[in-house]
Amino acid sequence: MAIFYPSTWATYNSFLNAYGVWPNSDLVNPTNQPVTITYYVNIATADTYTLRCSGDNHVIININGSQIGSNDDWGSYNDFTVGLPVGSITIDVIGINDGEPAYGNPGSVAGALYTSSGAMIWNTRINSSKPPPLPTVPITTPRSTGIYVKRSGIWTEVVSPTVKQSGDYTNIQRGFVKQNGVWKQFFPDTGSTTFSSPGNYSWVVPPGVTSLLVNAAAGGGGGGGANEVDAGGGGGGGGSGGYVQGQSLTVTPGEVIRIAVADGGSGAPFVGRTYAAPGGNTGGDTVITAQAGSIILTGGGGGGGGYTNGPGFGGAAGGPIGNSGADGSANGGESDQYGGAGGDTPFGQGGQTPPVTSANGNPGQGPGAGGSGASAWNYHGPLNWSGGAGAVGIVTINW
Repeated sequence: MAIFYPSTWATYNSFLNAYGVWPNSDLVNPTNQPVTITYYVNIATADTYTLRCSGDNHVIININGSQIGSNDDWGSYNDFTVGLPVGSITIDVIGINDGEPAYGNPGSVAGALYTSSGAMIWNTRINSSKPPPLPTVPITTPRSTGIYVKRSGIWTEVVSPTVKQSGDYTNIQRGFVKQNGVWKQFFPDTGSTTFSSPGNYSWVVPPGVTSLLVNAAAGGGGGGGANEVDAGGGGGGGGSGGYVQGQSLTVTPGEVIRIAVADGGSGAPFVGRTYAAPGGNTGGDTVITAQAGSIILTGGGGGGGGYTNGPGFGGAAGGPIGNSGADGSANGGESDQYGGAGGDTPFGQGGQTPPVTSANGNPGQGPGAGGSGASAWNYHGPLNWSGGAGAVGIVTINW
């Protein structure tokens, strides 16, 4: 769902002015009936979080279907605590505007989630939609050991080679052969495999391999849109997907490893002339699952959309390590405004700020990188520009 940013109002509290949104571009309708904006948020660390909310006229915020917070006063905000585990949560922000459409009274709802240390990980101007289901790829067949013994005149491959030591058979951890005076390892085989397209994969650990080194990234967040109605604002860059480099994962030979490679978040769409451009979408999660444990990487947050007199905020970084997108520009005057760059990963650069003459955002340029926010070209159509797409994730396994 697209979200739009109301203008600032002197009677609003600073929190509602900073993070207020409404689901319709007229920023007023529907009146006297509930509207719901749904967000999908990745929780990287189990913690006791603070949910802050404010609304004009009423707001209720549910997390995973349970009401956590509410507010009925645009002059103040309320705080509520909630314990959240690692994983994806659904946040429903429900607002009701009592205003009369004939008078143009706006509706506005705002929410944010803070860690126990005070770091904001989500707000209502970070747009996020659930990524589509990933395709499933058939299981990868196991590799051979390359070790053969002759039994009854027939050479047969040994699947799990052992050696007898002190009367007991023990699995062979490493095998070497001397070639031209140099000892060379032949067992287990060493290698690398990469999964770079979004989807669900199954991969079999080669014989003799007991440890993997993983380089991986989740999907980058999409960039926010920009608008140029009155004094416009540039879109925020999408946050990078969470990533790891050289992370060890203990495995068993022949074990099936489950791999989900994430898609990137889409950039904010073009919606035509409006006072508030929509935000980009959150990237998907990349997950590697073994019997001994999992590596969970959360997607980068979508960049916020630019609005009249206000910039789109940069999308939050994915976890456990990532880089946030940059904020767009807005100086409150009739001038060009620029989108924020997307967050980088070690595997790719975030989308770069576009020139105003080609103002649509740029996509992330490598696995897990965020898309850039759109720029706004003063006094030029179409008065609204779309954000750049976040890049897909990646998983590389070395053994």
